Amino acid sequence: MARVPKLIKAVLDFSKMLPEQLLAFGQAVWTGLNGNVNFPGPPIDLNVFRARLDAYSDAIGQARDGGKKAITLRNRLGEEVIRMLRALALYVEINCKDDINTFLTSGFHPR
Repeated sequence: MARVPKLIKAVLDFSKMLPEQLLAFGQAVWTGLNGNVNFPGPPIDLNVFRARLDAYSDAIGQARDGGKKAITLRNRLGEEVIRMLRALALYVEINCKDDINTFLTSGFHPR
């Protein structure tokens, strides 16, 4: 009987992260994917992802004063970063070819 390979899945509980943790994780994924020959065509332009991370970083800083508008912007940008991370995670799961070492180069964590 043929053995079915165990599929590698990424941890996707981003919504449980604090804003600073989400930002750090997003930056780690950007670093892992940027220029990575194992993942040459991500579904999200990494320059767009980097720009969103930079905007999120700025929004986190502005929200520290407790202003409603700043907190709303931070939360909206955080949701956008989460959507982008989910798309990138699926791409990495599919394109790592079930190789854990390749998967880990992406910056994502396996389940």
